Amino acid sequence: MKIPKPKKKISLRSAIRVTSRDFAEFIKTRDCLSTSGSMEMGKCYTCGKFFTRYELEAGHFLPGRHRSILLDERACHIQCILCNRTLMGNPDAYRMRMMADYGQTVIDEIEKMNRLSRDYTIEELIKLRRDFRARTACLILRSIGQISW
Repeated sequence: MKIPKPKKKISLRSAIRVTSRDFAEFIKTRDCLSTSGSMEMGKCYTCGKFFTRYELEAGHFLPGRHRSILLDERACHIQCILCNRTLMGNPDAYRMRMMADYGQTVIDEIEKMNRLSRDYTIEELIKLRRDFRARTACLILRSIGQISW
C-alpha cells in the first residue's frame, strides 16, 4: 500500500507568484482574443500595434504592482515589451486608453485602491488562481467553438 505524501505547505510569496502568473495568462488570453480574435496575436493596449502573444506582457495601469490592485482586471491589459518595460508602462497612453474604456470614476477608484493595503490569505490566492485558470480555459474553449455563452 502506497502512503500518500503530505501536501507541501505553500508560502504566501509563492502563492502570490503563481496566482500572478495565472492572472497574467488570463489577461493575455482575454486581450489577445478580444483584439485579434486569435490567441497567437494581440494589440498592445498603449501603442496599438499588433504583436505575437510571446511579445506581449500583462502591463499594469499603475506602477509598483501593489497587492490591492495586483489582480484587478480593469487595471491590467496586454502591452508590448517596449511600452511595458522600456517606456515604464507608457503611462500617458495607458491613462488615455483607461479614460476612454472605463472613465474617470473607475480611474479614481483604482488610484484610491492603490493607496490601500491588501493582505491576501493563501486560501484566497488559491481560490483566485483556480478562478483565473478556469476562466482562461473557458475563453480558450469559447474561441475554438467548444462552448458558447
